Formats: sequence, C-alpha cells, structure tokens
Amino acid sequence: MKKNAILEKIALPVTAAASMAALLLPGYYMQANWGTLGLVASEVLLLIVAVLSVVIFNGSLKGAFPFNKISLRSVFGSLLTFAGGYILMISATIVVYYFFPEDFVKVQESLAHVIDSDSMLVSMAVVALTPAICEESLFRGALRYFSGWMKNIYLRSLVIGILFGIFHMNPIRFVPTAILGVVLTFIALKTDNMIYPMLLHFTNNALSVLSSFVSGTEAASEMAYIPKTAVASYITICAAAPLLIHAGSRLMDPKGEGYLKYVKGGADEKTRSIRKRRAVAFICALAFFITGTTLMYSEMTSRRPALKTAFTRSVNCDTSYDSLSFSINEDNVYIFSCSISNYRGLIEMQVLDEKGEVIEREIFKDINAQWQYYLTKGDYSIKLIYHIADLWDFCRENDLGYTREGDLIELHMDGDLSEYTEVSVDIKIQ
Repeated sequence: MKKNAILEKIALPVTAAASMAALLLPGYYMQANWGTLGLVASEVLLLIVAVLSVVIFNGSLKGAFPFNKISLRSVFGSLLTFAGGYILMISATIVVYYFFPEDFVKVQESLAHVIDSDSMLVSMAVVALTPAICEESLFRGALRYFSGWMKNIYLRSLVIGILFGIFHMNPIRFVPTAILGVVLTFIALKTDNMIYPMLLHFTNNALSVLSSFVSGTEAASEMAYIPKTAVASYITICAAAPLLIHAGSRLMDPKGEGYLKYVKGGADEKTRSIRKRRAVAFICALAFFITGTTLMYSEMTSRRPALKTAFTRSVNCDTSYDSLSFSINEDNVYIFSCSISNYRGLIEMQVLDEKGEVIEREIFKDINAQWQYYLTKGDYSIKLIYHIADLWDFCRENDLGYTREGDLIELHMDGDLSEYTEVSVDIKIQ
C-alpha cells in the first residue's frame, strides 16, 4: 500500500481517538469546574481537533468542510429525511424508556438541569448553537471526510452515526443519538453540504431546550409510565420513516445527467438503483407496521378483562346510582369499552380508586365509545349515576348547556318521571 493510502485509513480512528481524549481530559475538567463556559470550551475543543486533523493529515479544508449553495430541492429532501429519522429517534427513545425507566428519568433530569440552569437564550446558544457548529465540524466534517475510503454511503453513515452515539458517553442515550448521527451523516453525504446537518442539528437540540423550558425541570421526574401498547404504537408509526427517508433521498439526488457519474452503468443502473432503494423502503415500512400491529394485537388479546359486564336496569327519578367493582393486577393503560343505552336524562360515569377519589369522569345521554385510562395496581369501582330528578341543577353546576325549556323532548323529561325506563349497560375493561 502507498503511504498516503495508509494515512487515509488511519486518519479516521486517530481523529476519533484524539477527539475522545480531548473530551475526557481537558474537556471533563472544563465542564466540571467552569460551568456553562466549560461546556462551550469542550465543544470548541472538538472544532479545533477537527480542523487540526485535516491540516495534519494534509487534507483539503474545503473538502472536509463543504459550504455550498443551498437548493430548494435539497432543503425539502433533507427535511423529509430528517423527519423520517426523527420518528425513528423518538420511537427508539420510547423503547429505551420502557426497558430502563429509572435510568432514563435520571438522564432526563440531568439534561433538564443543564438546560434550565441558565436563561433560554443562553441555553439555546450552549445546547443548540454550539454543538451544531462544533460537533458537526467534527462528525459531518472531518470524520465524514476521512471515511471517504469507504465506498458505500450507508456504511459511512452507520460508522459515523455510531461514533456520534459513543461520543455522547451515555448508554441510555446511545441508540437515539446514533440514529440522529446516521441521518445527519447521510444528509451531509448526499448533499455534500454541511449547512443542512448544522441547521437540523440546531433544530433538534433547540426543540429539547424549548420543551424543557415549557415543561419545567420537575416534568422529567414525573414522566408517565410507558405501556406496552404505546411502544407497539410507536413501532407502527415507524412505518412512515423509511418512506420519508426514501423520498428525501430522491430529492437530494443530483438532477440530470450529472447523476450518472455516481452510478456505474449509466441510466439503466440508475433506474435499477432507484427501484432497489424503493423496494427496501417499502419492505422496511411493512416490517415496522407488521411488528407494531402484531405486538399491539398480542398485548391486547393476552390480557384477561379486568371487568366484563352487561345488564339491563330499570330506572326512574328515585334511582340514585349503580356501583361496579374491579381490580387491576398490573400498572398499564386499559381500554374502557362502553356501550350504554339510556332513554331519559343524563348518566354520569365515575371511575374511583380504592380511596374513593374520582380519577376519571364522563357525562352522556347514551354512548358507544372507547377510552384509554392509565391505571396502577389496586382496587377500583365504577359508579353510574342517573341524573333525572336533579337534572337541571346538575346541568347548571357542570355548565352542560341543557335548559329546561329547550331540551325536555331530547332528554325525554316531558313525561312522568316516576315511570320506569330501561338502561342497557355493556362495559368491558381490558
């Protein structure tokens, strides 16, 4: 092998190792002792390493840090690709949270503390703007440039993305961060322009800053339990990701005959390449959809109903309420399937915990619907209250909008209220 070929192969691992050393040694000291300034300084270290590595390995600064003219086609392509990657990243976050809830909450609390320790403007500069410039210069700049000996664009994106995940030095955040790194590297390689990944990196981090300031630091420690059904739902939603990435990739492809230089064999090979990528995108989308829906169906059918009852009740103005008891064996989201047919007045359905406190409440004349409630392990009851004698006072207290004059006929309150009418109840909780 030629000397320059050997240097080309070792430039990537040497630069990655130097960057990690910079973070672990002076970078760690700066962050631990200098506060916000230390965070900025450690990011600037990455920028310095990126530029010096290109100079030391006799590379091209213009080739390593390409800033080219923006095209509308590439803007839309990068946005679609990023949207697909963002879906994958959020879904991966949900999966990690499901399996490691306590560790995940600790990480979120730590990140929220860093963000909320300064004003929003300062946090936006430190957490969003600085990494968008410095980290992108290293990963989508120098490391992308030094990975040029890898001829496969997907392999290059994967390698740089994994390094990006490793550099954040947190196992809980590794997978979502690596996905972000893969997507940003793919966009940089497709467009040969660092402007797009820089802007998208800034957007991703800026959303985290805004979310933290809106929800507050306490929200991180009060994050809700993630049920299996939610995980299945997110996996199903991931079906859109490969299609968005494929569409974005097509838009980022160079237009016209100039594209043919990227594909051996010319126009015919280009067509085959596009068809292959389209087929892969649809297969991946189908795999996500089948996996998600299968998990959802399996979870729902494997549960034994916590409550399943059907009965008919005769009620009049003297009937107060019916109470149904049930127990929950595990924390989860439960589907309440309710089909209640009522002739006169309104029905109030209350879900009460074992302390007798109302945790959910619905009001209706008759209904055929489903609700999802998150319930923890314990004993519960459902109270069905028949509002006939106290209907008008009840409507005024709850601002329901019914009036004695206008709704007598609709609610069938114009007859003998002591006369019994039937209420059919069918409730299933699973």
